[in-house]
Amino acid sequence: MKGAKKAKAARDPQAEFEASLYRMPGKKNVYGVPVGGIKNCAVSACRFIDGIPMTLAKGAFHVLDETGTGLIPIEGSDPVLDSRICRIGPFGKKTAISRFRGRFDKWSLSFKVRYNSRVISPAQLLNLFENGGFSVGLCEFRPEKSGSLGMFEVARK
Repeated sequence: MKGAKKAKAARDPQAEFEASLYRMPGKKNVYGVPVGGIKNCAVSACRFIDGIPMTLAKGAFHVLDETGTGLIPIEGSDPVLDSRICRIGPFGKKTAISRFRGRFDKWSLSFKVRYNSRVISPAQLLNLFENGGFSVGLCEFRPEKSGSLGMFEVARK
């Protein structure tokens, strides 16, 4: 015999929102983006560019972790709670569920890149990050995952 189903625990949207943010260690209300996510964004952009295979790009450059935290600090607005319906589960059996995540409406990142000039040129790197900002994006609900957030452009000084 099957037992009665137990009631699901009540969800706390504020706690889920807080848990979705990457906080800079030792700093209150300073958030960051994982260094690896920034590199992965540019590497994933290789799918949209001829001549630079992803395997080559993975070893051709590195985003430098100058803070030693694994995060690049976000400059801009404070995060707001973003609520969206997501579909999770195996193909054909996806279930709709609400997700509560942090969203930054105005943001920027500043970071340095070390690259092997014998493998990739500055122009190619710029192209990877530009295409990554448009086609891949960063964080939740990005274009790579059928979303429209997390897109960016490379600022030129």
